[in-house]
Amino acid sequence: MNKELYFRKGAATAPLRQIIESYTEGKCMIGSVSVVLKQDFLMTFEKVLGKAMLDGMAFLNPRMSVPLLALRTFTNRTYVTASVHTLYGVPFRDFISILRVEYAKSFMVENPGLHENVVALKSGFLYASQFVRKFRELTGITPSEWYRRFFNKK
Repeated sequence: MNKELYFRKGAATAPLRQIIESYTEGKCMIGSVSVVLKQDFLMTFEKVLGKAMLDGMAFLNPRMSVPLLALRTFTNRTYVTASVHTLYGVPFRDFISILRVEYAKSFMVENPGLHENVVALKSGFLYASQFVRKFRELTGITPSEWYRRFFNKK
């Protein structure tokens, strides 16, 4: 899987939609708005969500949750979960995991040779085993295998 790196020195360089689409094969659902959510709300919420998650790197908080994101985006839990699922076609947990895995890739490139435990913690995972499991689930390979492939390509 050849993905661009979206995070450089703490700042996101790609929009949230592009990051999530790279994992969902373009299945983001902005066109099919649910009955509960209005199109204008979704567009506004997507900007607020991008600011909270990418600019503030909130996804790196290992305790990031729907209630916490609802507080940061000045809305309620129902709107957060429904909006994330409608906008990106993935549940909230997967949404956070995708952002963390992409960040981990960039972090490994910028800090070569670090142990997986360090990369896991810096990427918002509480445990290295959780990091490896999610990384493999999303990319099909382990972080160490991805690292080897990335640096052998150059």
